[in-house]
Amino acid sequence: MIRVAFLPLYTEAWDSLSEVYERMRKDERFEVRVFTINRKLTGDTEFHGQLEAHEYLNSLKVQNTMLTSVDELKVFAPDYTFINYPWQRNYEEQYRAEELVKFTKLAYVPYFLLPMVTEPWDVGVAGHYYRQRSHQLASLIFTQDRNTKRAFKLTERGNKYVKFTGSPKIDSLIKRARKVEKSARNRYRIVWAPHHSYGPLWLNFGTFAQMHQQMFAFAKVHPEVDIVFKPHPFLLGTMTDRGLMSQSEVEEWVLAWEALPNTSTNTESDYVGLFVNSDMLICDGISFLGEYPLITGRPAVFLEREDHWAFSPLGETIAATSVRFKSFVEFGHAFEKLRAQGLPDRSEQIENFMDEAIPFPRKAARKIIKAVVKDFDKKMPLIDASRMIETTWEQDADARRAAGGAL
Repeated sequence: MIRVAFLPLYTEAWDSLSEVYERMRKDERFEVRVFTINRKLTGDTEFHGQLEAHEYLNSLKVQNTMLTSVDELKVFAPDYTFINYPWQRNYEEQYRAEELVKFTKLAYVPYFLLPMVTEPWDVGVAGHYYRQRSHQLASLIFTQDRNTKRAFKLTERGNKYVKFTGSPKIDSLIKRARKVEKSARNRYRIVWAPHHSYGPLWLNFGTFAQMHQQMFAFAKVHPEVDIVFKPHPFLLGTMTDRGLMSQSEVEEWVLAWEALPNTSTNTESDYVGLFVNSDMLICDGISFLGEYPLITGRPAVFLEREDHWAFSPLGETIAATSVRFKSFVEFGHAFEKLRAQGLPDRSEQIENFMDEAIPFPRKAARKIIKAVVKDFDKKMPLIDASRMIETTWEQDADARRAAGGAL
């Protein structure tokens, strides 16, 4: 019997793990349990969110245990602990990779769609995709594309423990989109999903601080259009943490937005139905840029900063599926035409993207399970964290931050 724990810090992306969990749960070779913990996101002053994660998983009929201490996880004695979130600073110390590898093997499945950007100081795949401490200490890593697997070969450990399986999240998104019933609507619906990344040291795709008032004004002069604000979970905390807006400015804007008759805010983790039952997605990056065409077969509207980190070749393929604008003003001038005539045809670009993004259609979870069984049979020892001393992405990032930047 192989004991497997699922520890999804980023429960909003439970779909990155859900099919693996469901298949293991029904497989007599496995004993599985799901655990929830607190987290601290950008702008948060303390760790929180465990109850919300617990209730969300319950709503999906996923039984889960709210951990009060890592000792409870140790009692379960998992052979493998699956995580879907690599950044260790968002975990309480007792649940970080350094502590977990003392008693369990880590298996990492990325919560995000695909590696879309390169870092300004690197060549090729960005370092945060393969050089974090969680990558260094994992016994198994499951990657969605060949280039990321090749990048791991540049590290001291190499890439034998990295398995090219495709993305169970993509499989899940497409499967669920096919089951969504389209609602009867007589009003045009826009989903506006701004990203949280600001500053030259971290992605730099965000536009909310520059255009939130413009979007508010747009909503006021288009009362016949419903606009759903779908912020990244980090967004509003980033505004205050980076000094881009004060807490009072954020609160005043949110109250004003929610007071309009044609606007709303959606913070639910499951957004597939929202996307299917929309006419347009406006985003500034990154994952939704690819997820929207996968879910709906339509292009996203991309408000693109000139100074964002460069796209990877795959990122360029994804961006090519979108309708790109350099500013909200430029979009505003084009909106009536887009509404009247529909979004431009990007079917060929979307097909090209899907060819790259889905190397093994509907097989990612099965490939992951097969790799776990094979690894278990090898009876490999636990990772010794003290022997993994190669410089990590976090250490490089801390050095850049100390030199005058912010992440």
